[in-house]
Amino acid sequence: MAGSTSQPMLEKSKSLKLKPWEHTFPKEIDEKKNSKEFVYRFLALSAAMILDKRSSLHESTFKQRVIESIRVPTFDDTNPHGKRLKKKLEALRHTIENEYLQEFAIVIYRMPDEEDVVEVFSFKIAYNSDNITSVSLDSGIGTQETRNRLLEFQFKGLEQTKTNFTAMMKRLHKMLKNLNDLNNEEFDSSFRIAFTEKTPNDYVPEGFMESDKFYSISDPNIATIGMIGAGFQRVQLLMCSMLLKRGIDFNSTMTSLDESMMVPKPKQSIERAKQKKKIEEIDSTSAVKCFDCVGIDCMGSFCEGDYCMVSQYAPRWGSVRWGEPEIVKGCVSGKMISKDIRDHCEWAEDAEEPFTCFCNGKDLCNSPKMIRRFEKENVELVRCVCKGSHCRNDKTCLGEFCTYNINHRTKEVEQGCSNASVPLVERRAIGSCMAPPITGAMHHNVAKDAASLLAVEACVCGTDYCNSEKPAPSVPEKEKCAAYVEVNSMGTKTQSKNITCKGEYCFKTTVKSKIGALAGYTTYGCASFTGEDELPEELDPTGCAYFKSEKLEVKTCYMTKDKQAIGRALALKQVPESSAPAARKPGKGGRRKQQREDEMDDEEDDVEEEEEEEEPVKEKKPPKKTKNSGKEDKPEKSRESKEERKSQEVEEEDDEDEDEEEPKSKEEKAPIRATTVKSFIFEKPTQPPIPDDRNTTMITVFVLLILCILGSGIVIKFELHKKLKRSSYDTVAGG
Repeated sequence: MAGSTSQPMLEKSKSLKLKPWEHTFPKEIDEKKNSKEFVYRFLALSAAMILDKRSSLHESTFKQRVIESIRVPTFDDTNPHGKRLKKKLEALRHTIENEYLQEFAIVIYRMPDEEDVVEVFSFKIAYNSDNITSVSLDSGIGTQETRNRLLEFQFKGLEQTKTNFTAMMKRLHKMLKNLNDLNNEEFDSSFRIAFTEKTPNDYVPEGFMESDKFYSISDPNIATIGMIGAGFQRVQLLMCSMLLKRGIDFNSTMTSLDESMMVPKPKQSIERAKQKKKIEEIDSTSAVKCFDCVGIDCMGSFCEGDYCMVSQYAPRWGSVRWGEPEIVKGCVSGKMISKDIRDHCEWAEDAEEPFTCFCNGKDLCNSPKMIRRFEKENVELVRCVCKGSHCRNDKTCLGEFCTYNINHRTKEVEQGCSNASVPLVERRAIGSCMAPPITGAMHHNVAKDAASLLAVEACVCGTDYCNSEKPAPSVPEKEKCAAYVEVNSMGTKTQSKNITCKGEYCFKTTVKSKIGALAGYTTYGCASFTGEDELPEELDPTGCAYFKSEKLEVKTCYMTKDKQAIGRALALKQVPESSAPAARKPGKGGRRKQQREDEMDDEEDDVEEEEEEEEPVKEKKPPKKTKNSGKEDKPEKSRESKEERKSQEVEEEDDEDEDEEEPKSKEEKAPIRATTVKSFIFEKPTQPPIPDDRNTTMITVFVLLILCILGSGIVIKFELHKKLKRSSYDTVAGG
């Protein structure tokens, strides 16, 4: 949810009507139940206002409401993204009711590092239980002074709360307008919460994940937006940002009113000064309900996302399996997911189950019955060079993609093949060299632990024998990235030190699993692409992609500031061929090659037709072997040879002229023949082309014919000489 805008709120003023306070907040907020409900609604309303300005979600994610003459955005639950955010925030209601919530924060960070925080909006909560005010504010941003202010704040009735609400909304709006814009390619945002001491240790609200880190930000400049309270709770809103515009002092008194937040006169139309950048387009994609479970036939729990997915997960560390591979169903979403993915499944040859499916045509489209109706794409495995301890005695292997791994510290090199072990991750990595490897299954045996993995460079490619030598990306590597590995397996967590690397892209991948012994894996690093493999049709070059299943959560992100790198990736993006899907490589790198082969085949057919038209009537030549013909017609060739000899005996001079012209025409067509020889079909074993030896045969026949003529002439001359000599002798003798 990254992006920016500094424009006023939506100006659909014609449809806005002044709603009473009770339409949004409880009327009697001095009661305990209503007090907690007021705090929850204030948090949700403020979060919508912040995200409207700092997340650049599509404008249809929000709707407008007028409260106390102030126009404020709220989440529109008729929109799939608005509904999802509203549902996520509803988890806060339970934490407030039980006095678990200590702080709610909207954190903006620089991708792909979630801990590289640049901006925070912090809501501190104080409770008043049994008339004793207590607050624990040891987390996040804040000072002793801000804590004391919250402790000293007193609820003075509904009218004072309304006044405080109006002042806070104006101040927040003013602050948001004076922040520098966010680059939606570089930043993302997240919700984070911290708990009070009374919260049970195993408590995790719905929609949130447990973490041992909250947030930290190096900028000490903290702005107090304001405080508001009800009968039993009070809230303090703080903001800290590294993106403040120069010369702005938010802590000074703001005496000017912000007219952009006041309700305009009826029928007054206000145009947006600038269209918001969109980070999540929803025109072509809406939230879909999916099965969220493990197994091809499972139909258990549910989730919602942009698309439903069926994939495979294999808990592996190098060549070591830490559990059996499983079919996983779940939801995918995120900016890196394309917005126009067709419903389809990919199947390996003779497989009983698909290994990848995408769909969003209808709810629960990843059911066993539905996925067998989707467009089917056959994916052939690639043959790779295999070298290393994992190969045993084999010199080649078959897999979804080929690998080339080198440990730059030990100089150890291993080549081999691998199958996709994590949903989405290897799909984006195909055709790249990365350091460290983006998953735990790529490195084979060249590293033993998280620390040694930092020295490993892993390359993956998707064509036959593409790993015979190390792939060499030649693109500019302009990104300086953090490099880090953390592995959680069998109850033990190991991690590497933090270093930096350079590449075309920075990446981050996080895997959390309850399948097998590999419980978690996190890696930061850099990647550069060779340009030999296509970008899969389901993915965009940058952003984050999320996969969520019952026992597996995956997040993978790619980020770059190099617009040329993004352009190169988009130029290689795969275009689906729905009408007639061709066999292709697992990494989706084979389709371009197949298209090139088809073009070569067409060219070869055209050449054959031209040659047939140019054949002389008096001379029939042997048929050329095509890609679909395996043998030559020998009896026909024999008959044609006899006719050639006959023709050459009768028209010797014409044959000499034709023989001189024939090599020239063949030489002119030779380059085309050399091109077509490179074409091959993946589904069948390739065979060497039958050499075209028509020229050699004709020359040989011609030479033999000349020799025969010469021999016959010598014999005739010798016999004639004998006759002449005998005649002379008989004449003398008879004389």
